[in-house]
Amino acid sequence: MREAQQHGAALAAVPVGDTLKAGNLEMFVTRTLPRRGVFLAQTPQAFRRELLERAYAQVDTANATDDVQLIELLGEKVKIVESKTTNLKITTPEDLVMAIKLLPVWEAERD
Repeated sequence: MREAQQHGAALAAVPVGDTLKAGNLEMFVTRTLPRRGVFLAQTPQAFRRELLERAYAQVDTANATDDVQLIELLGEKVKIVESKTTNLKITTPEDLVMAIKLLPVWEAERD
């Protein structure tokens, strides 16, 4: 929230640790991508209200994958707040099972 207040928009993200491969439609590797500066976007994402309202009013939302992309399409900056892989988004029943298993880890990090 602090970063969103200061910069207008912010998201939690984890630096990519895996090697990234680009592929073609035939599923052959075309190149290895540098992972430096690449992040996996997470939630939460936070925005100044007026900025998000402007994004929804001015940007075509049909192909956007998240609200951060709408802010990007406005040409605005979004601050990355480095997070952890244990910051799970619970969407599916499997996510909930994983979250329950991670509760002891989260409690230990909090102490």
